Amino acid sequence: MESGLQEVILPNRGIESFTKNGIVCNIVEYDTDVAVFGTGFEPWTSGTPSQRAGFKILGRHGLDMNDKWENGIETLHGLISRGFPNLFIYGVNQTGSTVNYAHMVDVTTFHGVKIVASAVAQASPGRTRPVIEPTAEGEDAWTEKILETAFAYAGLDGCTPSYTTAEGHATRKMSPEECLKAARGLNWGFWSS
Repeated sequence: MESGLQEVILPNRGIESFTKNGIVCNIVEYDTDVAVFGTGFEPWTSGTPSQRAGFKILGRHGLDMNDKWENGIETLHGLISRGFPNLFIYGVNQTGSTVNYAHMVDVTTFHGVKIVASAVAQASPGRTRPVIEPTAEGEDAWTEKILETAFAYAGLDGCTPSYTTAEGHATRKMSPEECLKAARGLNWGFWSS
């Protein structure tokens, strides 16, 4: 770094205020000539698919996905959710864990195709459009598996604010209820079962 320049690493809460000389961050004023902001990035670790997409996802009988997931994510393999027939969700919540997002999407897509092919093969004669939806028991069992492996992500607490930690939101101090809700949305923490 050039002489006289200082890089300022912002804490989870970011810039507290602007002054005539620069910024205040963590109760310290830094003289700055420039503050660079990045916008438009919504971490995959925050919100429901409905919230991230910016529109309501309504299921059977008008069930709003945000309402269903108010106390935590509920899926089977991170792909399908009870009350939302034939809706396949692609993202990182309750799926596999990898540093290569494209690979995860590829594997998840292949899994989804196998589910559809199996449902079509098992459909009643003359019926080509089966309804694909997990049972409540299936969702509960999968969520229990996710919760059993949540400890694998304990190291995130030491990570700096980034896309992965929802800019520090995922590593903030949480109540036990908030921790349980967050843990329900984690990835499957083991490579094999």
